[in-house]
Amino acid sequence: KFSATLTALKGLPLAARPDLWQPYAAAIPQIKNEAKPVAQLKSRFPARAADIDQALAPFGPAAQSMVYLPMVGRKSFWTAFLDPVTAEVVAFLPLDSF
Repeated sequence: KFSATLTALKGLPLAARPDLWQPYAAAIPQIKNEAKPVAQLKSRFPARAADIDQALAPFGPAAQSMVYLPMVGRKSFWTAFLDPVTAEVVAFLPLDSF
């Protein structure tokens, strides 16, 4: 949208535009499609494997089936861990997994 570009150039971030939001449930098919296995994250960031295990420790053996997506905050990047069936966010970790 042209108006979105103009608004962003004026300093209003796109995230502050409710007309661009959608319910989380509407995005679940795409979220499931884009999410990657936790094992892949651990192999990409072996030095952070213990941190990943600690974030998912409350889920016991089910932690190995969790998936992840990168997440952008205002001033930092995080990783969101999700249940692979429901796409419910179950944990976060301050890790730039892009």
